[in-house]
Amino acid sequence: MEEESSATSQQREYLTKQLVLHHRALLAYAYVLVLDHHKAEDVLQETAVTLLRRAAEFGEVQSFWLLAREITRRHALDLLKKERNAAHRLSDPTLTALDAGFDQVSDPERWKVDDLLQCIAKLPVAWQQVLRMRYWMRMSVGQIAARLNRSAGSVSVTLNRTRVRLADCLRRARRLGELA
Repeated sequence: MEEESSATSQQREYLTKQLVLHHRALLAYAYVLVLDHHKAEDVLQETAVTLLRRAAEFGEVQSFWLLAREITRRHALDLLKKERNAAHRLSDPTLTALDAGFDQVSDPERWKVDDLLQCIAKLPVAWQQVLRMRYWMRMSVGQIAARLNRSAGSVSVTLNRTRVRLADCLRRARRLGELA
Protein backbone atom coordinates (compact mmCIF):
# COMPACT_ATOMS: atom_id res chain seq x y z
CA MET A 1 0.00 0.00 0.00
CA GLU A 2 2.87 2.34 0.84
CA GLU A 3 4.47 1.72 -2.58
CA GLU A 4 1.22 2.58 -4.30
CA SER A 5 0.94 5.79 -2.30
CA SER A 6 4.56 6.71 -3.07
CA ALA A 7 4.10 6.01 -6.79
CA THR A 8 0.93 8.09 -6.85
CA SER A 9 2.70 10.90 -5.04
CA GLN A 10 5.56 10.81 -7.56
CA GLN A 11 3.06 10.76 -10.42
CA ARG A 12 1.26 13.80 -9.00
CA GLU A 13 4.57 15.62 -8.60
CA TYR A 14 5.48 14.85 -12.23
CA LEU A 15 2.04 15.96 -13.47
CA THR A 16 2.23 19.17 -11.43
CA LYS A 17 5.62 20.05 -12.93
CA GLN A 18 4.32 19.32 -16.42
CA LEU A 19 1.23 21.48 -15.79
CA VAL A 20 3.50 24.38 -14.87
CA LEU A 21 5.62 23.87 -18.01
CA HIS A 22 2.62 23.57 -20.32
CA HIS A 23 0.37 26.12 -18.61
CA ARG A 24 0.52 28.79 -21.32
CA ALA A 25 -0.01 26.37 -24.20
CA LEU A 26 -2.93 24.65 -22.45
CA LEU A 27 -4.52 28.00 -21.57
CA ALA A 28 -4.17 29.16 -25.17
CA TYR A 29 -5.70 25.90 -26.39
CA ALA A 30 -8.63 26.24 -23.96
CA TYR A 31 -9.11 29.87 -25.01
CA VAL A 32 -9.31 28.97 -28.69
CA LEU A 33 -12.02 26.45 -27.85
CA VAL A 34 -14.19 28.57 -25.53
CA LEU A 35 -13.25 32.11 -26.71
CA ASP A 36 -13.42 33.55 -23.20
CA HIS A 37 -10.39 34.08 -20.98
CA HIS A 38 -12.19 33.42 -17.70
CA LYS A 39 -13.82 30.27 -19.04
CA ALA A 40 -10.47 29.12 -20.42
CA GLU A 41 -8.95 29.51 -16.97
CA ASP A 42 -11.84 27.50 -15.50
CA VAL A 43 -11.27 24.78 -18.09
CA LEU A 44 -7.57 24.69 -17.29
CA GLN A 45 -8.32 24.43 -13.58
CA GLU A 46 -10.67 21.50 -14.28
CA THR A 47 -7.92 19.89 -16.35
CA ALA A 48 -5.46 20.21 -13.47
CA VAL A 49 -7.94 18.75 -11.00
CA THR A 50 -8.67 15.81 -13.31
CA LEU A 51 -4.98 15.12 -13.89
CA LEU A 52 -4.12 15.20 -10.20
CA ARG A 53 -7.17 13.29 -8.96
CA ARG A 54 -6.73 10.55 -11.50
CA ALA A 55 -2.92 10.44 -11.45
CA ALA A 56 -2.83 6.78 -10.38
CA GLU A 57 -5.06 5.77 -13.32
CA PHE A 58 -2.75 7.24 -15.95
CA GLY A 59 0.26 5.10 -15.15
CA GLU A 60 3.43 6.10 -16.98
CA VAL A 61 2.53 9.06 -19.18
CA GLN A 62 4.15 8.79 -22.59
CA SER A 63 3.15 12.29 -23.70
CA PHE A 64 1.93 14.73 -21.09
CA TRP A 65 0.89 17.22 -23.76
CA LEU A 66 -1.39 14.76 -25.57
CA LEU A 67 -3.01 13.65 -22.32
CA ALA A 68 -3.52 17.17 -20.99
CA ARG A 69 -4.72 18.48 -24.36
CA GLU A 70 -7.36 15.77 -24.61
CA ILE A 71 -8.58 16.40 -21.07
CA THR A 72 -8.67 20.15 -21.76
CA ARG A 73 -10.60 19.56 -24.97
CA ARG A 74 -13.20 17.42 -23.20
CA HIS A 75 -13.69 19.93 -20.40
CA ALA A 76 -14.00 22.81 -22.89
CA LEU A 77 -16.52 20.98 -25.05
CA ASP A 78 -18.49 19.94 -21.95
CA LEU A 79 -18.61 23.57 -20.85
CA LEU A 80 -19.88 24.71 -24.22
CA LYS A 81 -22.43 21.90 -24.29
CA LYS A 82 -23.74 22.86 -20.84
CA GLU A 83 -24.10 26.45 -21.97
CA ARG A 84 -25.67 25.29 -25.22
CA ASN A 85 -23.36 27.73 -26.92
CA ALA A 86 -23.79 26.67 -30.53
CA ALA A 87 -22.12 29.87 -31.76
CA HIS A 88 -18.77 28.63 -30.46
CA ARG A 89 -19.22 25.03 -31.54
CA LEU A 90 -16.33 23.87 -33.70
CA SER A 91 -16.56 21.19 -36.35
CA ASP A 92 -14.56 17.98 -36.01
CA PRO A 93 -12.18 18.95 -38.86
CA THR A 94 -11.58 22.31 -37.17
CA LEU A 95 -10.83 20.61 -33.85
CA THR A 96 -8.44 18.23 -35.60
CA ALA A 97 -6.66 21.15 -37.27
CA LEU A 98 -6.41 22.99 -33.94
CA ASP A 99 -5.00 19.90 -32.27
CA ALA A 100 -2.38 19.48 -34.99
CA GLY A 101 -1.34 23.12 -34.77
CA PHE A 102 -1.09 23.11 -30.99
CA ASP A 103 0.77 19.79 -31.06
CA GLN A 104 3.48 21.45 -33.15
CA VAL A 105 4.08 24.26 -30.67
CA SER A 106 3.12 22.68 -27.35
CA ASP A 107 6.61 21.87 -26.07
CA PRO A 108 7.59 24.80 -23.80
CA GLU A 109 11.25 24.10 -24.53
CA ARG A 110 10.66 24.24 -28.27
CA TRP A 111 10.81 27.99 -28.61
CA LYS A 112 11.51 31.09 -26.56
CA VAL A 113 9.81 34.46 -26.52
CA ASP A 114 13.03 36.17 -27.60
CA ASP A 115 13.24 33.94 -30.65
CA LEU A 116 9.62 34.73 -31.50
CA LEU A 117 10.18 38.47 -31.19
CA GLN A 118 13.27 38.25 -33.40
CA CYS A 119 11.31 36.29 -35.98
CA ILE A 120 8.49 38.85 -35.93
CA ALA A 121 11.04 41.61 -36.48
CA LYS A 122 12.19 39.83 -39.66
CA LEU A 123 8.69 39.92 -41.18
CA PRO A 124 7.72 42.57 -43.72
CA VAL A 125 6.32 45.66 -41.97
CA ALA A 126 2.87 45.14 -43.52
CA TRP A 127 2.75 41.59 -42.16
CA GLN A 128 3.81 42.82 -38.71
CA GLN A 129 0.97 45.34 -38.83
CA VAL A 130 -1.61 42.65 -39.66
CA LEU A 131 -0.17 40.38 -36.95
CA ARG A 132 -0.33 43.18 -34.37
CA MET A 133 -3.93 44.00 -35.29
CA ARG A 134 -5.03 40.38 -35.12
CA TYR A 135 -3.28 39.16 -31.98
CA TRP A 136 -2.46 42.24 -29.92
CA MET A 137 -5.48 44.37 -30.75
CA ARG A 138 -7.74 41.29 -31.11
CA MET A 139 -9.35 42.58 -34.28
CA SER A 140 -11.28 40.20 -36.49
CA VAL A 141 -10.15 39.50 -40.04
CA GLY A 142 -13.08 41.61 -41.27
CA GLN A 143 -12.10 44.55 -39.06
CA ILE A 144 -8.49 44.36 -40.25
CA ALA A 145 -9.63 44.22 -43.87
CA ALA A 146 -11.83 47.28 -43.39
CA ARG A 147 -9.10 49.25 -41.64
CA LEU A 148 -6.49 48.40 -44.31
CA ASN A 149 -8.95 48.69 -47.21
CA ARG A 150 -8.21 45.10 -48.27
CA SER A 151 -10.35 42.04 -48.78
CA ALA A 152 -10.87 39.60 -45.91
CA GLY A 153 -9.38 36.90 -48.13
CA SER A 154 -6.12 38.79 -48.61
CA VAL A 155 -5.88 39.43 -44.86
CA SER A 156 -6.44 35.71 -44.19
CA VAL A 157 -3.74 34.80 -46.71
CA THR A 158 -1.34 37.29 -45.10
CA LEU A 159 -2.04 35.83 -41.65
CA ASN A 160 -1.49 32.30 -42.92
CA ARG A 161 1.78 33.22 -44.63
CA THR A 162 2.86 35.05 -41.49
CA ARG A 163 2.22 32.01 -39.30
CA VAL A 164 4.07 29.73 -41.73
CA ARG A 165 7.05 32.09 -41.89
CA LEU A 166 7.14 32.43 -38.09
CA ALA A 167 6.98 28.65 -37.63
CA ASP A 168 9.87 28.18 -40.09
CA CYS A 169 11.90 30.91 -38.39
CA LEU A 170 11.33 29.35 -34.96
CA ARG A 171 12.35 25.92 -36.25
CA ARG A 172 15.57 27.41 -37.65
CA ALA A 173 16.22 29.21 -34.38
CA ARG A 174 15.73 25.96 -32.48
CA ARG A 175 18.09 24.03 -34.78
CA LEU A 176 20.73 26.74 -34.42
CA GLY A 177 20.24 26.71 -30.65
CA GLU A 178 20.82 22.97 -30.56
CA LEU A 179 24.07 23.39 -32.43
CA ALA A 180 25.33 26.10 -30.06
